[in-house]
Amino acid sequence: MVLSIVAGVVALLLLIGLGVLIYKSVRTFDANPNHTYVVQDKGEIAGALREPATLWNPSMSVLRDKDAPDITFPARRQKTGEIYMRSLVDKRTGRISLTVNTCTPPPFMSTTFDGHQLEITANVVFRLDIERIHIPSQLDNFGATLADRIENHFDNEISKLKDEQIRAHQTEIEQKITRKLREIEIKPDEELISGMPLGIKVYEASFSFRDPMRQRELDSLNDAANGEGRAIGPIWLDPTRIDRMADVLTDRSPEVRDAVLRLVELQTRQNIVETLCKSGGLVAFTAKELGLNDLVGDDSSSGKQSLHMKERLAEMTRPETAPDAAPTDASASGPVETDYYGRPKKSK
Repeated sequence: MVLSIVAGVVALLLLIGLGVLIYKSVRTFDANPNHTYVVQDKGEIAGALREPATLWNPSMSVLRDKDAPDITFPARRQKTGEIYMRSLVDKRTGRISLTVNTCTPPPFMSTTFDGHQLEITANVVFRLDIERIHIPSQLDNFGATLADRIENHFDNEISKLKDEQIRAHQTEIEQKITRKLREIEIKPDEELISGMPLGIKVYEASFSFRDPMRQRELDSLNDAANGEGRAIGPIWLDPTRIDRMADVLTDRSPEVRDAVLRLVELQTRQNIVETLCKSGGLVAFTAKELGLNDLVGDDSSSGKQSLHMKERLAEMTRPETAPDAAPTDASASGPVETDYYGRPKKSK
């Protein structure tokens, strides 16, 4: 009788011990500096685990499965550059990653102060703050809020500057946005005018940009290239390049504006000449039509180069004579009859 009682007690103790072991294994979570678990007590978030711990209190539980928070954000794959939504939560176990991550919203268009459109790819390096883990745990749109905030800050800064200023002050823009994102998290104002904290630590904000109009400009140059593979004329002007030229002429000295406009004029003349020459017929052009009359008449500024140009023009307009023809005395033979192009007519 005593033996049976002892055996029953031992069996009960073993059963209780087994139950305790099972309960402990189920309720123990291996939290560490790289990941944590959010604990709720009676429906309220009690905090996050910092080290391996067992939740002995039955009223306490880890947010997982259908109760697990949805903490996702846009990221970019290194190999393909594809933008995808990355999750920091394993819903099955409730584990939340605390590692450093990079949020990369999809590329967006931003207009500079002088009207140029740039394609911006922004990046923000961050990690979840375990001290404020309850904030992202209670947000349904953490990733969308973070991506919109990044895009908004970069767009605001870029729209204040001209495109050439963005290239010159890219580092300053990145540092300024980094400070703004940190201030929202560290020093939130009472009315949340600057933005609601997301419970993250911001380490760095950076961006790269691409000018899609530049690519269209290169495509237009290729389309306008002749058979030799070069663009028509020394400078090929399309609406994109005209817009860029307007930026170049802004706040420039009169000498620079005159020089650029002179290039445009010469470009137009050359385009006309090349277009007419494509007909295959013989076309005559005067020095004035080619825009060279000013070079011929300016002796004081052109020097030897102008003198050489005069000689070449005189040589081009000199009446042609047969190589074996004997020199004739114009005064004795009278005026020589010439054709439309100024060449002497052959005697019949």
